[in-house]
Amino acid sequence: MRSRGWVLLITLGITFTGPAEILLSETVSQKVFYLKSPRIAALGGLHATLSEDLSTIWNNPAGLYEAESQFRISEFTFNLGGPVFSLSNIVLRAAGGEDVDVLLTDPEVLALVKGIYTSFDMTGPISFGYVGKGLGFAILNATSVEAKSVGSTTFGFSVTERVLLYGGYAFRIFPFGDTPVDTGINLKAFLQGTSEFQRTLLEVPDLAKEGANLLMNSPFSLTSGIGIDLGVLFPLGESIKMGIVGRNLFTPTTRSDYTSLDAFLSKEQPAPAVKGNVPLDVSIGVQYAPSLGVMELYFRKLRIMVDYNDSLDFLTHPATAVNPVLKIGIGAEVQILEILWIRAGIFQGLLAFGFGLDYGAIKVNFAAYGTEQSIEPGIRPVFNIAFGLEITLK
Repeated sequence: MRSRGWVLLITLGITFTGPAEILLSETVSQKVFYLKSPRIAALGGLHATLSEDLSTIWNNPAGLYEAESQFRISEFTFNLGGPVFSLSNIVLRAAGGEDVDVLLTDPEVLALVKGIYTSFDMTGPISFGYVGKGLGFAILNATSVEAKSVGSTTFGFSVTERVLLYGGYAFRIFPFGDTPVDTGINLKAFLQGTSEFQRTLLEVPDLAKEGANLLMNSPFSLTSGIGIDLGVLFPLGESIKMGIVGRNLFTPTTRSDYTSLDAFLSKEQPAPAVKGNVPLDVSIGVQYAPSLGVMELYFRKLRIMVDYNDSLDFLTHPATAVNPVLKIGIGAEVQILEILWIRAGIFQGLLAFGFGLDYGAIKVNFAAYGTEQSIEPGIRPVFNIAFGLEITLK
């Protein structure tokens, strides 16, 4: 019986590498299927062994077998990335009438604007889903705004709206003696609309005045895709378990470009569709959850997780492969007196920390963490803060 288990894992590994042979004209970022979560960010990113709430669906669908029943009614999450406050100060100085020549020759301004990246992300109010009894489904929406420098004093802006749909199922296939092995499959889909435009530093204060007309008349693209995830989860002892997940096993996408959002709404003919795919992500993780003995009167559910994410990127999407250091995710959390969660982690080679407050139906989460915008550690780090409010029922 034990040999059958290893045969299964080897078969899954062969299956995971299959889509690498498919050549398509566009590679869509894996981020398109994931929303920024304060809890996940504070824990160092996705973990193949995390199986507790709705996030189980995109961590590892095999975890749905163990996940406790939970309904999520709604969620509001806000994420700010980059030197948002410093950039806002520059905008206010320009809007306040400061001499343009002085502003553009200020060494601090030039140093900040060069290579800048900043973002704002909001999840919700659509964030409805259920996990329990081996099943899971969710429908979510997210809005994001990104700004990055494309010249000495010119910024490129991207405004995106996404809708995500998930549906997963997990079951226990067979035991290794007394050791259960869970496996799960997840079907997912996304629809994303993006408007892009450019503005100089001096034109940024006028964005609010342009309002909806700016988005209506800027180039617009509509991207859609479907995908399949497959994972396994099994214990290695009383306190240790291991997870293996293949995200985006088969994930074709289609992008249609329009001259503007107004052209799309007017049903004008788009440019020829661009076919693509979201690259395969094979991740492996281990979780250690020791018994705390008498300390459980005050501390509960200590978890320490270590993952190696997107382990085959050099084969599945070599053009966007990153340094191995950026693929290591480490996270730990502990519950104190059933209300407070303390979390810490390492994400893309940068520290992360946060906390959560569990009031039953209402959960509040906060995280401060770093992300790396380059393919090498420490080249273009970005500081992020995230705050979220979840409304759930059990």
